[in-house]
Amino acid sequence: MTIQPFRHATLVDFNALASHADTAFDDLHAFDEVYFLGDHTGSFALRANTIARSLPNFAGIAVFSVSPDKRTRVAQQLPLRVNWRFIEIPDLVARAASKRIVVIDFNDNLAGKQVGAKVAAQGVPVRDCLYAMHQLDNVHTYQTVRQEREHVVANLAQFTALAGRFSDDWSRTTLLARLRAFLTLDRRPLIEVAFPLGEFMNSFSTRAGLKVGTNDIFIDAGAAHGDTVAHFFHIARGQYRAVHAFEPDATNFAALRNLAAHLPDVHPYFAGLGAEDGEVDFYENPDNRFGSNFAGGGIKTTMKIMTVDSVVDEATVMKIDVEGWEAQVLKGGARTIAACKPDMTISAYHYAKDIPALLATMDDITRYQHVALRHYSSSLYDTQLLFSDRQDFS
Repeated sequence: MTIQPFRHATLVDFNALASHADTAFDDLHAFDEVYFLGDHTGSFALRANTIARSLPNFAGIAVFSVSPDKRTRVAQQLPLRVNWRFIEIPDLVARAASKRIVVIDFNDNLAGKQVGAKVAAQGVPVRDCLYAMHQLDNVHTYQTVRQEREHVVANLAQFTALAGRFSDDWSRTTLLARLRAFLTLDRRPLIEVAFPLGEFMNSFSTRAGLKVGTNDIFIDAGAAHGDTVAHFFHIARGQYRAVHAFEPDATNFAALRNLAAHLPDVHPYFAGLGAEDGEVDFYENPDNRFGSNFAGGGIKTTMKIMTVDSVVDEATVMKIDVEGWEAQVLKGGARTIAACKPDMTISAYHYAKDIPALLATMDDITRYQHVALRHYSSSLYDTQLLFSDRQDFS
């Protein structure tokens, strides 16, 4: 089996995307048996239970070997019913000779994906877990995978035209990977271009994300429990002028405030950022504190909203990750952004429209010399737009 080498996107690749727009996908319920592959991955723990519960033909887990510890661990993540089993891969291949079988691949690294490719080479259909989520109409972030794919298909020309906004190869390749993932329902392109999970900022490489220096003023919109504040402190080696961290989830803010008490010049705000000062409905998500948001689906509260422009006079680095509210934060910081041109990393994955919509919002505020696109996960989340006049991201 030949492993295809990674290469950067070309114009030919973008032109070929349209050929995938009308792809017809098999109905998962039409198979005799559905097996899962990649039970050791984060994607498996996150997605497998929901998918298995939706499939009466879910039959088991394909494995190389089965230990008692593994049986216990996997059983805790899947529906407690008696009609699924562990099956070793050679037995799975043999069984596929008499049954219509499909394997759903949850692997989230390229080595694991090669296992799936080897199974497929032996005549067993292998589909990515994104395909299963699409077929079952499951939500990935805030929309179903089907809704996101339909939006990409309907606006494919607009998305492919964005390639011209980016001056570096990695950005164009990341855009292509995201579009391919939606059109083919396979995460492998995203896995190929991804940088380490959540590492939007670093101290060594502008290719991998924002490179933080010293003497910065950092604005953290959507600071959660303080993970990015702690990361910023680490990569800046404690050398900065100030950190302003905003978090509207009460549980997250308690942790953020406790962290800030131990760090110099870190200012926590129990508030959201938006286009204007005021109050809005906010929804806390006790099951996923990173998913508390302004759109709905949680415990409804009323939250204070501030603007960047009303709080700070200067900023050199900004991170905005506010569950689809990013454009509102930009509008409320337009004066500061236009005047200071801070290096920025902005989450652009919560909704299918986010990348073009956020680029348009930024264009209304100011034009940056360098705009980049980066990805930091094995799935559809953690795609970031980067802006800088100081860093070229090459």
